[in-house]
Amino acid sequence: GRCPEHYWVWHFIFAFILFIHRYVRWRVRNWDGYLLDLCYCVNYLCIVGTFAAFCRVCFGIFTWLAPHNTFLVRGGFGVASGLLGASVHIFRNSLIFHQKDHMTSTFLHFSPLLLSWCIR
Repeated sequence: GRCPEHYWVWHFIFAFILFIHRYVRWRVRNWDGYLLDLCYCVNYLCIVGTFAAFCRVCFGIFTWLAPHNTFLVRGGFGVASGLLGASVHIFRNSLIFHQKDHMTSTFLHFSPLLLSWCIR
Protein backbone atom coordinates (compact mmCIF):
# COMPACT_ATOMS: atom_id res chain seq x y z
CA GLY A 1 0.00 0.00 0.00
CA ARG A 2 0.74 3.59 -0.25
CA CYS A 3 0.68 4.37 3.48
CA PRO A 4 1.62 1.28 5.52
CA GLU A 5 2.15 3.42 8.61
CA HIS A 6 -1.62 4.01 8.75
CA TYR A 7 -2.66 0.37 8.28
CA TRP A 8 -3.34 0.01 11.99
CA VAL A 9 -6.26 2.46 11.71
CA TRP A 10 -7.87 0.42 8.93
CA HIS A 11 -7.23 -2.80 10.83
CA PHE A 12 -8.82 -1.44 14.01
CA ILE A 13 -11.99 -0.27 12.27
CA PHE A 14 -12.39 -3.32 10.04
CA ALA A 15 -11.68 -5.82 12.84
CA PHE A 16 -14.15 -4.11 15.14
CA ILE A 17 -16.93 -4.31 12.54
CA LEU A 18 -16.22 -7.88 11.44
CA PHE A 19 -15.86 -9.28 14.95
CA ILE A 20 -19.11 -7.73 16.15
CA HIS A 21 -20.85 -9.19 13.10
CA ARG A 22 -19.31 -12.61 13.73
CA TYR A 23 -20.21 -12.52 17.43
CA VAL A 24 -23.83 -11.74 16.64
CA ARG A 25 -24.04 -14.54 14.06
CA TRP A 26 -22.25 -17.10 16.21
CA ARG A 27 -24.10 -16.21 19.41
CA VAL A 28 -27.36 -17.31 17.81
CA ARG A 29 -25.82 -20.69 16.94
CA ASN A 30 -24.13 -21.08 20.36
CA TRP A 31 -20.70 -21.06 18.71
CA ASP A 32 -19.44 -18.11 20.73
CA GLY A 33 -16.91 -20.34 22.52
CA TYR A 34 -14.90 -20.42 19.30
CA LEU A 35 -14.26 -16.70 19.78
CA LEU A 36 -11.67 -17.63 22.44
CA ASP A 37 -9.44 -19.45 19.94
CA LEU A 38 -5.78 -18.43 19.54
CA CYS A 39 -6.48 -16.63 16.27
CA TYR A 40 -9.09 -14.45 17.93
CA CYS A 41 -6.91 -13.80 20.99
CA VAL A 42 -4.10 -12.53 18.75
CA ASN A 43 -6.59 -10.27 16.99
CA TYR A 44 -7.93 -9.03 20.34
CA LEU A 45 -4.34 -8.22 21.32
CA CYS A 46 -3.95 -6.33 18.04
CA ILE A 47 -7.18 -4.40 18.64
CA VAL A 48 -6.19 -3.47 22.19
CA GLY A 49 -2.69 -2.53 21.02
CA THR A 50 -3.95 -0.36 18.17
CA PHE A 51 -6.45 1.33 20.50
CA ALA A 52 -3.67 2.03 23.02
CA ALA A 53 -1.52 3.43 20.20
CA PHE A 54 -4.43 5.59 19.06
CA CYS A 55 -4.88 6.99 22.57
CA ARG A 56 -1.14 7.63 22.89
CA VAL A 57 -0.76 9.29 19.47
CA CYS A 58 -3.92 11.38 19.41
CA PHE A 59 -4.46 12.31 23.04
CA GLY A 60 -1.13 11.70 24.76
CA ILE A 61 -2.71 9.16 27.12
CA PHE A 62 -0.37 6.41 28.27
CA THR A 63 -2.27 3.25 29.12
CA TRP A 64 -1.34 0.52 31.57
CA LEU A 65 0.14 -1.42 28.63
CA ALA A 66 2.94 1.11 28.07
CA PRO A 67 5.52 -0.59 30.36
CA HIS A 68 4.90 -3.94 28.64
CA ASN A 69 4.91 -2.58 25.09
CA THR A 70 8.13 -4.22 23.86
CA PHE A 71 7.11 -7.64 25.19
CA LEU A 72 3.63 -7.40 23.65
CA VAL A 73 4.86 -6.18 20.27
CA ARG A 74 7.55 -8.87 20.04
CA GLY A 75 5.20 -11.63 21.17
CA GLY A 76 2.44 -10.45 18.87
CA PHE A 77 4.87 -10.23 15.96
CA GLY A 78 6.09 -13.77 16.58
CA VAL A 79 2.64 -15.31 16.80
CA ALA A 80 1.19 -13.27 13.92
CA SER A 81 4.12 -13.98 11.62
CA GLY A 82 4.51 -17.61 12.61
CA LEU A 83 1.30 -19.37 13.59
CA LEU A 84 -1.24 -17.15 11.90
CA GLY A 85 0.87 -16.76 8.78
CA ALA A 86 1.15 -20.53 8.43
CA SER A 87 -2.54 -21.06 9.18
CA VAL A 88 -3.54 -19.10 6.06
CA HIS A 89 -1.97 -21.87 4.00
CA ILE A 90 -2.96 -24.74 6.30
CA PHE A 91 -6.64 -23.80 6.49
CA ARG A 92 -6.71 -22.72 2.83
CA ASN A 93 -8.27 -19.35 3.54
CA SER A 94 -9.67 -18.00 0.32
CA LEU A 95 -10.83 -14.53 -0.61
CA ILE A 96 -14.46 -14.91 -1.65
CA PHE A 97 -15.89 -11.41 -1.75
CA HIS A 98 -19.57 -12.38 -1.66
CA GLN A 99 -19.28 -14.56 1.48
CA LYS A 100 -18.70 -12.62 4.66
CA ASP A 101 -17.60 -15.69 6.64
CA HIS A 102 -14.75 -16.41 4.23
CA MET A 103 -13.72 -12.76 4.20
CA THR A 104 -13.74 -12.65 8.00
CA SER A 105 -11.67 -15.84 8.27
CA THR A 106 -9.15 -14.56 5.75
CA PHE A 107 -8.96 -11.22 7.54
CA LEU A 108 -8.70 -12.95 10.89
CA HIS A 109 -5.65 -14.97 9.87
CA PHE A 110 -3.88 -12.62 7.46
CA SER A 111 -4.41 -9.10 8.79
CA PRO A 112 -2.38 -9.49 12.03
CA LEU A 113 0.54 -10.58 9.87
CA LEU A 114 0.24 -7.44 7.76
CA LEU A 115 -0.27 -5.29 10.84
CA SER A 116 2.82 -6.64 12.57
CA TRP A 117 4.94 -6.07 9.44
CA CYS A 118 3.62 -2.52 9.05
CA ILE A 119 4.26 -1.66 12.70
CA ARG A 120 7.71 -3.19 12.58
